[in-house]
Parts: sequence; structure tokens; C-alpha cells
Amino acid sequence: MENHDEKRVSREEIIRRLNAAEELIGVAEAGSDPAEAERQRKLKNEIEKEQEINRGWFAQHFGAGG
Repeated sequence: MENHDEKRVSREEIIRRLNAAEELIGVAEAGSDPAEAERQRKLKNEIEKEQEINRGWFAQHFGAGG
């Protein structure tokens, strides 16, 4: 039974380390290209503007409840 617990703890430790490594990689990737982050931010803003325009158009043509 003790061997089973050791394996479980070992697996849990491996999973914790892998998760930590993935988080570090994600942070490094996100911070590695500020131009890409800016592009993503601008794209999101454009999408939000387009959605607001569409909401206004639908409200004018189909009533505010739409």
C-alpha cells in the first residue's frame, strides 16, 4: 500500500511541475510579443465597435427589444 501512495504522490508532483511549466511558457509567450498583444487588443476593440453598430441598426429597424 505504501508503494501505491508513493506512486500517487509522484504522479501528483509531476502534474504540478508540468502545470507550473505550462503556466511559465504561457506567460513567456504572452509577454514575448508586445506587438501581437497590441494587435489582439485592437482587433477586440474593432469587434466590439462592430457589435455596437449592429445592435444600433437592429434596434432602429426592429425596435429596442431586439
